[in-house]
Amino acid sequence: MAENAETLTIREQGNVLLQCPKLTEMNYILWSIKVETMLRLGHESHYLQTARGDILLTVSKHKDAKVVWEAILVQYLVVDQVQKELEMLRMKENQTINEFSGKISGIVAKFKSLGSSLEEEVVMRKLLNLAPKKYLPIISSIEQYSEIEIMSFEEAVGRLKAHGKAMMKRMKNKDNFC
Repeated sequence: MAENAETLTIREQGNVLLQCPKLTEMNYILWSIKVETMLRLGHESHYLQTARGDILLTVSKHKDAKVVWEAILVQYLVVDQVQKELEMLRMKENQTINEFSGKISGIVAKFKSLGSSLEEEVVMRKLLNLAPKKYLPIISSIEQYSEIEIMSFEEAVGRLKAHGKAMMKRMKNKDNFC
């Protein structure tokens, strides 16, 4: 049996050669097809060598290879559903930054609980791209004068909230002078 960081190669008597890629967050479908083939050919234990450590920790309690396989399948299907939830998320015009950022934070927490993660920049861009038009001046300022690649989600939320408070104060002062 030869192995490197990217694939697991299994050689058996009769020259059966199976190569299974290491499981990553991006290659689940290809990985699952190859693992199903390995399972049909009776190589139950070998496919676990291709799974990431965090995945193995979540499925290690199972004793049967088929149950482990199903647990991994469910986990990746759930991750896919959470990804779609993030993609479909929209901020409503009457929704506060706190409410919307809370929904985003909830989705990030779901990813973490599944052993997956989202890059901070992706989460922050979701926040900035979906904020209502009234936040456009501060979003433009953030994009123009800040290093978005290293800005935290919390900092972006704080800047949007500060802008919202400043706008409310100006509107209140404007009403007092009219």
